[in-house]
Amino acid sequence: MAQIILATDPGVNGATVIKWADGKLDAWPWTGEGGFVDLIQEVQERLIDYTVEWYVEHPPKTTGMKRPESTGFVLGENFGFVKGAVMAGGIRMHLVRPQAWQAMYTGIKGKPYKERKDLCWEEAKRLFPLPTKVTKKNSDAFLILNYAQHK
Repeated sequence: MAQIILATDPGVNGATVIKWADGKLDAWPWTGEGGFVDLIQEVQERLIDYTVEWYVEHPPKTTGMKRPESTGFVLGENFGFVKGAVMAGGIRMHLVRPQAWQAMYTGIKGKPYKERKDLCWEEAKRLFPLPTKVTKKNSDAFLILNYAQHK
């Protein structure tokens, strides 16, 4: 049976990337809970014909240096919503720690947030060249997708 793979970065400016069974890639920016529910419903419609694997970043307990604590609250709230919605949708989910998917990419470990984000963006653009639209907001989701494909 053909497979659909999804990867979600539940961050404040997170995104979800889908690799459809035909190899086509789509990205959805985080636009709130309503948009995510729409995405869940679209994926549920395909469960009959495809196997679906959804990889969700399991966030760290802290936001790191030089990032406000409020960021951690929003990240945790988004993560809880995403996890619950995927589970309620009956879709097979894998939680992936940042350390696991980031270990595939050299030079990003231990970098400050902004520098790490820029490096991830460059790596995602290299791995998923045009016409794929890789942005800073969805670059982590693309790298999580790459991790899922090579697991």
